[in-house]
Amino acid sequence: MVGTTGHGSAKTVYAIDITDPSSPTPLWEQSASSTAPNTYIGQITSAPVIAQTADGVWSVLVGNGYNSSSGTAALLQFDVFSGTLTAHATNTTTGSGLSAPAVWIANPVNGLSTTAYAGDVLGNVWSFDLSSSSSSGTLLFTAKDASNNVQPITDGLLAGRDPTTGNVWVFFGTGQYLTQGDLSSTATQTWYGIIVQSGTSTLVS
Repeated sequence: MVGTTGHGSAKTVYAIDITDPSSPTPLWEQSASSTAPNTYIGQITSAPVIAQTADGVWSVLVGNGYNSSSGTAALLQFDVFSGTLTAHATNTTTGSGLSAPAVWIANPVNGLSTTAYAGDVLGNVWSFDLSSSSSSGTLLFTAKDASNNVQPITDGLLAGRDPTTGNVWVFFGTGQYLTQGDLSSTATQTWYGIIVQSGTSTLVS
């Protein structure tokens, strides 16, 4: 079982072995600190995803949340057994944070999760290559309204494949409910569907 401290000030991700529910065993805990890559850990409000990212390698994948000391968006990848953290950075724009990822299995036969897609509070949609521990995010799309204002993405994405074309789509809505000021916001928000992989597996926006 993997969880986070959510909106709490602790900014922590943890894992507990609940194989025997009557005797749970703590596995690991990673908290925000001034040492990289833990500088990316913020207030994580999205649910972690557990996925097999290589043969015999299982990972916990989660967006880094908000108010991290780095101030930037990143996908956090923890080794499910040891808690070792790898951060897949996006860019250096501050005041951002990544929401819940949609994790894509390219080949259902081997069950390996190869790519993650996630949005950030600045309206950007990113893809992440899970086969490389050193890869950074690739910008695919930025959500903006008719007046060119960015639309925040604070909830998870959904991914699916068109059986006719083989195109992979992600679907998401924009909006933000994180601060007191969000209660009175009348900004235009939108529901999107974008193609992130063509039938030939080439990334497109």
